[in-house]
Amino acid sequence: MGEEKKKSEIAESVSQNRLRPEHSSRSKGLLAAEINHHTATDFAFFHLSKDCVDVR
Repeated sequence: MGEEKKKSEIAESVSQNRLRPEHSSRSKGLLAAEINHHTATDFAFFHLSKDCVDVR
């Protein structure tokens, strides 16, 4: 339950970042790197939680 909540919070923060006006002035590559970082974090959380490791 806690992992799902954390994942949804990460996804929410990414979508909010996309909507912020200051991000439109940043390079698309930087924004893509930021999204990829969040995706990789999600991936790591998913695999760690599968192994019953507390990631907090």
